[in-house]
Parts: sequence; structure tokens; C-alpha cells
Amino acid sequence: MERFSFLLALAVAMTSQVCAARESIISGEQASRHVHVLTRGIKWHTSLEDAQNAAKERGALIFWVHMLGKIDGKT
Repeated sequence: MERFSFLLALAVAMTSQVCAARESIISGEQASRHVHVLTRGIKWHTSLEDAQNAAKERGALIFWVHMLGKIDGKT
């Protein structure tokens, strides 16, 4: 539940930032810093199996993001 609350707060914060960002365009470097700040508190697993095992141990849900390329945008 704690992770869900964090993700909900993150979504609300990002929505307000997107609305404010419509007024100005930020640089790639600024965007990279924003991503780092927003994601540094999340424990990421690179293996779905590892994530499933950790979730099962903690009784938690899995937030699965499947990406092609690299998260920094340099694919």
C-alpha cells in the first residue's frame, strides 16, 4: 500500500509538472534530472522473476515497465 501511495503521489506530481511544463520547454539535461529525482526511491528489478519473488515475499504488487532501448533516451 505504501508503494501505491507513493506512485499515486508521483502521478499527481507529474501531472501538475506536465501542466506547468506546457508553458515552457525544458532541456534534456533538466528532464534527466527530473527522472532521476522521481525514480531514485524505487527499487528496480531487471528480472521479472526477481520482481515476482520479491513481491511474493513482501505481499506487494509489481509495477512492470517494458521498454525497448534505454530509459535515458539514448537508444
